[in-house]
Amino acid sequence: MAGCGDIPSDCLILSAGSLPSGPFTSRTRVLALLTPRRLRRLRRAAHPACAAPQESRWQGLRTLGRLILAVLHLAYLMLPLALAVKAACLLGGAEWAADWLHLQGIGTVGLMTLAVMPRATRGHTAHPLIAAPAMNVAWVLLPYAAAGALWVLAFGLFLLAHGPMLLRPRADGKPG
Repeated sequence: MAGCGDIPSDCLILSAGSLPSGPFTSRTRVLALLTPRRLRRLRRAAHPACAAPQESRWQGLRTLGRLILAVLHLAYLMLPLALAVKAACLLGGAEWAADWLHLQGIGTVGLMTLAVMPRATRGHTAHPLIAAPAMNVAWVLLPYAAAGALWVLAFGLFLLAHGPMLLRPRADGKPG
C-alpha cells in the first residue's frame, strides 16, 4: 500500500495531466476514470458525510454534563470517524489508516455496547440515571482495548457496578 504522502495509481484524483488523451469528449474522459472499483471507493468515502449530520441533529454537546448520556454520543461519533479513516485508507492509501476496522469495532461497537448497558440497567431497575464511578474508568479504558485484557477489565467493571442491580428486585418495588 502507498505511504501517507503517496497517491496510489488507482486513486480517484482528476487533474489535467491524468485525463486520457485521444478522441474522447470531456464527459467520456471522466467516465473512463470512474472504474467500478473507483466508484465503490468513492461511495464508501461518502459514508462519514452521511453519518455525521445525524449526530449534529441529536445535539450531543448538550449532554456533556451527564456522562451516562454523553458517552452514547461519543460512541456514535466513532462510526463516522472510523468511516473517514477507512476512506483515507481506500482513497489516499494512508498506511496509518489500514487498521480502521479496529476503530470501528472498539470505538463504535464496543463503546456503544458499554454505553447502552449501564443506561438500560439503571433505567430498568429504577436506579438513578447517573454514571457509576467504575463506568467512568471502563469508558476510559475501552479505547485502549486492543489489548484483550483491557477489554475484559472494562466489561468486568460494568459487572462490578451493575451486576448487583440485575440480581435484585427493582429499587422502586415494582415488578419487572
